Amino acid sequence: MKAHIIYANFLKPNGIGLNIGGIETYIINLSEVLYTMGFNVNIYQRGDIKFETKYGYYNIIGVVNNNIHTFKYDIFNECIQRCNKLEDIIIFASEEFIVKKKGYKTIGIQHGISWDIPTIQKSSFNYFRIFLNKVFRAWIRIHRVNKVETMVCVDYNFINWYRALSAYPKTKLVAIPNFTIVPENEELNKKSTEFVDIIFARRFQPYRGTRIFAKAAKRILEEYQNVRITFAGEGPDEIYLKQLFENESRVSIFSYESSKSLEIHSSKHIAVVPTIGSEGTSLSLLEAMAARCAVIATNVGGMTNIVLDHYNGLLIDPDENSLYIAIKELLDKQILREYLAKKGYETVSNTFSIEKWKEMWEKIITEYKYVKI
Repeated sequence: MKAHIIYANFLKPNGIGLNIGGIETYIINLSEVLYTMGFNVNIYQRGDIKFETKYGYYNIIGVVNNNIHTFKYDIFNECIQRCNKLEDIIIFASEEFIVKKKGYKTIGIQHGISWDIPTIQKSSFNYFRIFLNKVFRAWIRIHRVNKVETMVCVDYNFINWYRALSAYPKTKLVAIPNFTIVPENEELNKKSTEFVDIIFARRFQPYRGTRIFAKAAKRILEEYQNVRITFAGEGPDEIYLKQLFENESRVSIFSYESSKSLEIHSSKHIAVVPTIGSEGTSLSLLEAMAARCAVIATNVGGMTNIVLDHYNGLLIDPDENSLYIAIKELLDKQILREYLAKKGYETVSNTFSIEKWKEMWEKIITEYKYVKI
């Protein structure tokens, strides 16, 4: 009995070294669930060379194809050559790699609406072109969803969107929100009393909010001498951030391994997740709440499934001034900051723990084991 997971970039294209990212973390944890349920796990990806290697207790198969339009079909063909229709399950780790073929048990994973990033309007023509592009991308998603028997979604935002726009819903959609490891309370008492530490721990991408936070941070640093700020991650905005804060001793910029996320959050008081678009139930947000940070998140995507404004975090519009005002509120109101941190920790403990996530996936897989094609 095997589980076949299809994703383009789990390992580096040469088959050596794990890529760092949310979907890779998701695949690792899902593979552990499948393995404990008795499945042998194969992961298929694109490679610069053909390879087959072990990562942990599962196999990684690299398929050579440099054509962006056809590589998912070659990967899928490699998969079905090793697949037993009656016993095995095929899991598309991201909906963009879905390929339809009758007679196989298939599950897709949808990681959140990704085409909602706003664009500056320059003309009426530009508006019309962007509008049509978004409509087309939305249609493509509906078409893909209908190619699998079950689609696991990381938030309810996508499910409601699909119900609203799909004329004839065919696929079973199941919400399994993202997860975090939840440390014991006594592990989290490592926060400074002299400074208030604020962290941004994400990919350094404009759509992740690096620039609106950087601008808000400049204003905060000028007004508050007891504030320190950390940018933890990597990405195309790294040079921009280092140049902007090169003379600021209270700003740290570094990269980290995803497995260290809870550790680096544990010493921080406030975590900002100022995404502009393309967000599911953010792993960064959940990890910050698990580390007992007071969180500030934008009202984007699946983050609205996690944060209730002024109950377990602050939920704001995705712009610089809203972020600046929210940070000031938490700096000026220590009691509120501590209350939100406490309620955030309780929220992830009760609803978004990795144990609950595993239970939900086990239920889906168990149902599939007895499905007749």
